[in-house]
Amino acid sequence: MREVHQLMAEVKVAFQALHPYKLSDERHGEERAALVDKLRNSTEKYFAKLTEWGAFLEMSLYDSFEHCYYGADEEWKRLSAPDSLDRDGALNSKQFFENYSKACRESVTALQSLPFCPAARR
Repeated sequence: MREVHQLMAEVKVAFQALHPYKLSDERHGEERAALVDKLRNSTEKYFAKLTEWGAFLEMSLYDSFEHCYYGADEEWKRLSAPDSLDRDGALNSKQFFENYSKACRESVTALQSLPFCPAARR
């Protein structure tokens, strides 16, 4: 789960770089294209790791992780196609960030339910 979370965090950083809080931080031209490519690459790595480890995750947690992927995947595709009908990407952002939060909460809950390991005391 740790590896999946690390890659999901990389996607989040790339996503936020393309959607900064301040408009003055927005990137254009080649710099923006590089950020879109970074989002695509991190999204692909994330999904590969999720696919690899998905069998070991609880279904609801897997679903949240997977919905994060769909939001990020659709966003880099939207940003790569200048003639896209969805100009603002609000649905992609909402899908990614709501499921990111949900996955984080569910991960903490899953970790809290693990049995105590006596070997950890040593």
